[in-house]
Amino acid sequence: MQKRSGYPYEIKEFTTVTKKIRRVALFDVNLVKRANMFNKPTSIALNGVDYLNYDDKGKTDFSTLTSEAKAFIIWIEGQLGVKVDFVGTGPTNEEIIDRRQRLQKEVEIFGREIAKMS
Repeated sequence: MQKRSGYPYEIKEFTTVTKKIRRVALFDVNLVKRANMFNKPTSIALNGVDYLNYDDKGKTDFSTLTSEAKAFIIWIEGQLGVKVDFVGTGPTNEEIIDRRQRLQKEVEIFGREIAKMS
């Protein structure tokens, strides 16, 4: 995974409580489809997008993601029929893209335009 993503150092994730090394695996769409079928989520939080490409590490704006990352997110939405609202681009709480904000801004702009028409 390190070689594929271009990470300059070894990728290691640790469990929260025991601090043991967590295994990191490639995305399994069939496993996620099965979980989606049983859980019926209204939106998805997708972590590890920086593992696709290190250039995406720490990004907080969807428009600045690499085309590979954007295509992967859109592909997941198409496969599952569920919107990806949160995109994790690193291990910290600050390394996240909240795609709901864009929708909220569009709704606010649209609302102002409708108010002008009234």
